[in-house]
Amino acid sequence: MNDFNYSYFSGANTSIVINNEWIDCAGISYKLLSSKQPIYSHYSPVYDILSTARQIIQGNLVLNYTKADYLLDIINGPQYSSINKTISSNWPRNESGAYLFNTHFVQYNNTRTFDIYIDFGKNNYTVLKDCRITTRAQSINIDDEVLLEEFSFIAREIKIQQSEEVKQNEITRNASNEQTVSPVKNITEPLKEQKK
Repeated sequence: MNDFNYSYFSGANTSIVINNEWIDCAGISYKLLSSKQPIYSHYSPVYDILSTARQIIQGNLVLNYTKADYLLDIINGPQYSSINKTISSNWPRNESGAYLFNTHFVQYNNTRTFDIYIDFGKNNYTVLKDCRITTRAQSINIDDEVLLEEFSFIAREIKIQQSEEVKQNEITRNASNEQTVSPVKNITEPLKEQKK
């Protein structure tokens, strides 16, 4: 994946890593929400400053359904599997002998924080720090489509890691943009002379 010499990235080359494990991920989306508000002075048609804001990252993680609690196993680590077996043997049953699963679903509220590494290839990462699962959803239809699970999460902050090659490409691209823009400066020079 990282051996191809390309300048752009695509979802086909992107991988998701949680707790040093590659995730069987069908998609991910996130957005940074900020509560900044413009502040206007008296009779001002445009705002003067922005208020100090709080921010949060909200996102959705879509996984291919491979087994029950696939993501929970990865978030809580390998020790969860043995704990889960102990808990499952003590689950309460109803009169017909079926398990009451409500006690099991509460465990998603008790997961520890985790980081999501979005690997674009060529050592370029976006890291969503201190994530927590907030909602879990699944839709099952009678067809041959792959079953998916969707998890909503919140994160504390976004970190970016770029390789030297991407930084060098950006420097080269900026240099070529400056050459393209330079004739515009010549157009504005006569206007400056007229103002004098």
